[in-house]
Amino acid sequence: MLSLTEQSEVRESIQTIQKNSTMKRNTMTPSHSEALALLNVTFSNFDKWETYGDAFSLVDEGIVTLMEVMDAGHEVGIAPSVVAMRRRQFLAMR
Repeated sequence: MLSLTEQSEVRESIQTIQKNSTMKRNTMTPSHSEALALLNVTFSNFDKWETYGDAFSLVDEGIVTLMEVMDAGHEVGIAPSVVAMRRRQFLAMR
């Protein structure tokens, strides 16, 4: 489990990626690779609403795909259907 400082650093990295994003989806640029690594860290230190919020922000920005978020969740035992359900819930709350 990450310390509060490390969790804060992960969130700051995600925000930095979002601010600096000018790339198109599905391109393997360093920012995309970094975003995938951050997804894995975020899901391995799962906090339901913060994890999904961070992950879906990356999807909304076009940095990662929903399928990549589902893959990151699956790596820690979260079924892809659950990630898809959470995505629908997030979109409904807009």
